[in-house]
Amino acid sequence: MENVIPDYEGKNYQEYNKIVMEDFTRIKKEFPLLKICYIPTVKQKEICITGRLIPKNILDNCKTEKDIQRWSINIRAIYPSNINKQDIVVEDVDKKINWTRIPQEHKHENVYKNNIRVLCTHHPNGEINMFSEKKRSIKILYSAWSIYIQYRQYLKTGKWTLRDLKHGDEGKKQLIKENKYYER
Repeated sequence: MENVIPDYEGKNYQEYNKIVMEDFTRIKKEFPLLKICYIPTVKQKEICITGRLIPKNILDNCKTEKDIQRWSINIRAIYPSNINKQDIVVEDVDKKINWTRIPQEHKHENVYKNNIRVLCTHHPNGEINMFSEKKRSIKILYSAWSIYIQYRQYLKTGKWTLRDLKHGDEGKKQLIKENKYYER
C-alpha cells in the first residue's frame, strides 16, 4: 500500500515520542506553519510533521497568502522508528516538484517505507553528521525547502546552482574526497 504512514517498529514509544516532541519544539521556531501529527490507530504509527514548509524569516516577509503559497511547499516529514540511527524524511505532499523536468544528476528523490517518495536532503554519512542531533532535523528541512526553491529557479533559468552530491556510491566517493564523510 502506497503512502501509508509506517507502523512504529521500536521498543519504547514513550521515549520515541519524547525525542520527537523535543525536536519538534525546536523546529516550530524555525518553521512556524508546521504541525505535529499523530495518526489515531490501534497500532502505533511513526510520528509526522505536516504543513507548509517555509522558514520564519521568509514567512515574515510574505504579505499575502499567495506569497506564502509561492515560497512554501506542503510537506509531510516522518520521524523513523529508529530515530537515534536515522534522520527524518521529507515528502513533497502535493508533488510540486516535477522530477521529470530536472536533469538526472539533480534528481533528489528516494523511497522510504511503504513506497513513500521522499526528497533526498542529505547523504546519511555526509555533512549532516557535522551537526548535533538537535540541529539535524532543522538542517534537513532547510535542505528540502532549498531543493524546492532551486527547482522553481531552474524552471525559470534552466540553471541548477544548488550544490549537490552525486548519487549512491559516487556521492560517498565525493564526500571522502572532500574529507566530509562521517560514520555515524
